Amino acid sequence: MATSTIEPLKPTLVPRKESWSAIIREAARSPLGILALIVLAVIAILEPMAVKTSQDHWPLIVMMVLLGIVILSVTFIATYQSQLKKREAAVLEPVNESTDSDKIQLIRDHEDVIDAATPPLSHDDLTAQLQQLRAVIHQAQRYSTPTYYLDTHLSVIHWNVAFDIIFKPILHKIRRKHVNYFIAELANHAAVFDHAREFTNKVRQGQLPLIDVEPLVYESKLYGSVEFEKVASQLTDPEGNLKAWSVALLLKKIDWEMYRPELLQRLRDDKLWGIYAVSYDTILSDFPPYRQLIDDVLRGISPNVGRVLELGAGTGNVTKALLQRGYTVTALENNPFMLDKMCAKKLDQNQRLTINLESAESLDLIEQDSFDAAVAVNVAYAFDDPLGCFRNVAQLLKPNGVFVLSTTHSETDLDPLLKAIESHLKATGTFKEKEEHYRRVVEVNRDIQYSIARRYTREEYEQWLDQAGFRITYEKSSYKDAVIVIHARKVRD
Repeated sequence: MATSTIEPLKPTLVPRKESWSAIIREAARSPLGILALIVLAVIAILEPMAVKTSQDHWPLIVMMVLLGIVILSVTFIATYQSQLKKREAAVLEPVNESTDSDKIQLIRDHEDVIDAATPPLSHDDLTAQLQQLRAVIHQAQRYSTPTYYLDTHLSVIHWNVAFDIIFKPILHKIRRKHVNYFIAELANHAAVFDHAREFTNKVRQGQLPLIDVEPLVYESKLYGSVEFEKVASQLTDPEGNLKAWSVALLLKKIDWEMYRPELLQRLRDDKLWGIYAVSYDTILSDFPPYRQLIDDVLRGISPNVGRVLELGAGTGNVTKALLQRGYTVTALENNPFMLDKMCAKKLDQNQRLTINLESAESLDLIEQDSFDAAVAVNVAYAFDDPLGCFRNVAQLLKPNGVFVLSTTHSETDLDPLLKAIESHLKATGTFKEKEEHYRRVVEVNRDIQYSIARRYTREEYEQWLDQAGFRITYEKSSYKDAVIVIHARKVRD
């Protein structure tokens, strides 16, 4: 019995009849098609001329040149499109098994990297890690891209370390003020104000944006022309109510050779003090010479005064002593980790404590003539401008107000102090328990001693206090001679 095979149907191309107008419309859709139409039109004009003028060859030459241009253009575009398709295919092409195995081998070759051999997290491990992350993720905002924060009325209320570095020259102009004061400092302020009006119109129409994006430019004397992409986002409570704005400035252009070292140093110092806060509290809270230092400083404040301003409150050890003496305290501290330690102590039992996340050198947020006394325990050596700070303190104090402080100086030697701490821990039987914290205290204090602790002399502190309008009434060494204690009274504005 004969069998028959059925061949699959093959597609056949049936030529379509197109009108000249349709062909021209199709060709005109691309630049190459337009060029071809122009060339063909020129050739159509030149061809009769070439036939009639057999002795003159220029029409023929022009025709050949034009045809050559078309051929080269087609060749170039065809080649370009082919390469483009290859790139697209490479991007879309899935990773093959050999590539994956190469990467696995690459990972194995670098297992000497710390903890690189750690297996993937289990579901339970991941859940536990995420819980830990939620407790500390707020710290990332302080060390990320330059960021500032606005309240619901668009007043500047806070910023992070990176923003502080870039905009330090204008911070005093924008703190607590409407964001317009910041916009006015920008190089492209005209465009930003236009954008602000558009934003305002949306809000008035009931269309409050969740996110707002625009370019910003700031001319910095240190870092040149700095360009950002601003990304502002709402910060809302659990019910979705707007509570503040976070405004991140993504860096697009800056003099990195100038900016990078300053950024790394500031971030390192800020984080170092944050970590130090834990060990500082653990080691020094029960250290008798430290408690004696606090007493030596606070002895300069009369028991019957009311309001006290504390600069660089740290973890709240001096704050606690002030509250125990019955004073009403406004404490300034710019390190959030130290403030966390202070808040954990729940010092404000009688509603007499106000805490501000502010630098001790940023005192413009406080009314003048507001305080009876000011305190700065082991803070002044960290000031970049001690005279400026002392003058600000004088403005904040009432007539005859007192300023009491302790600070290291150019002759400071921290070795006796550190040895005394070690001896105390061993004598109390707590050295082994607190050894890690002690080592950290030693490390940080060594760093302080060789960097900032000795940069100012005793005489300079005395001169600055005098220039700021104070008269020194008491001065002596304390804390194993590591610091000087000074009591001064305001005698003039």
